[in-house]
Amino acid sequence: MVDSAPMISDTINKQISNIHHRNTNKQDSLHNLKVYHQNVRGLKDKLNLLSNFFYSEFIHIICLTEHHLKDHEINLVSMEHYKLSSKFCRQQYKNGGTCIYVNKSIDYDIIPTDHICNEKDLETCAIKLNLHKINIVIISIYRSPSGNYSYFLKKLESFFKSLYTLRTEYIICGDINVNYLHSNSRQQQLDMLLTTYNLVGIVKFPTRITKQSSTTIDNFFIDPSRKHSIKPIANGISDHDAQILVLENVLMPAHKLTPCVFRDFNDHSIYNFLMHLSMENWDDVFSENNVNIFNKFVDTYLKIFNTHFKQTKYHPLQKINP
Repeated sequence: MVDSAPMISDTINKQISNIHHRNTNKQDSLHNLKVYHQNVRGLKDKLNLLSNFFYSEFIHIICLTEHHLKDHEINLVSMEHYKLSSKFCRQQYKNGGTCIYVNKSIDYDIIPTDHICNEKDLETCAIKLNLHKINIVIISIYRSPSGNYSYFLKKLESFFKSLYTLRTEYIICGDINVNYLHSNSRQQQLDMLLTTYNLVGIVKFPTRITKQSSTTIDNFFIDPSRKHSIKPIANGISDHDAQILVLENVLMPAHKLTPCVFRDFNDHSIYNFLMHLSMENWDDVFSENNVNIFNKFVDTYLKIFNTHFKQTKYHPLQKINP
């Protein structure tokens, strides 16, 4: 166990390094909007994996498709620092659905979409971000491969007609099950519709790779004149890779950086901890009756543990040059 000390010490150093990295990301992100999309193929069993990823890579908006949850279930799903802002859940069929989580520092309005949604054909939810000097509408869409494509196009067009204004920017993301890796008639129909509103698909890499095929059925649609970057994230959460869109020159709210608490595991503290454990005679533990023996053991163990591995607070530096 003593031999593992350098490994544990390295882990602590990596934690501190990651905190510095996250703080730098947060400072840089004050002028960048980060939007994450992924078809997760079921959210319930993958929440911890997603939360760990969002902890290391600061994201403002999280759009998830095929969450597979009913309305009462998704209301119970929470992610630290994020709020469930908008959702669509199936009532008749299984699986499907889409939702949007927003960082708690961002003000937004919900855009109603129930009047255009139809299970499998068009499952969508939308919000409007109220940012400094700019309004951005984010629309998350899932369309099943077996859905009615004519219905999808018709309702999407009517939705944009009622929603569109020149002073608002639009971001559409989701799994629409139209392969943009190769030219096809469905792609051309959708492009013809979205080009009317100055929106184009920007994902040029495969988002779903299997042994038999490689397709780009997940996409982002934005104003092509907008300065941006987009990249794939192969995180193993689903058979669909995630995509992260970064819109540049968007003034985002500042985020309060809370102190991080960790314990210092080093060679010296681990050695002393093991020595103290080996010298403990546990008389107080064995003198207790059967009901209290476990509680007494835990109290003694934690007292030794906390003595040798004291908690240390790391206060992030928030130095931002406006």
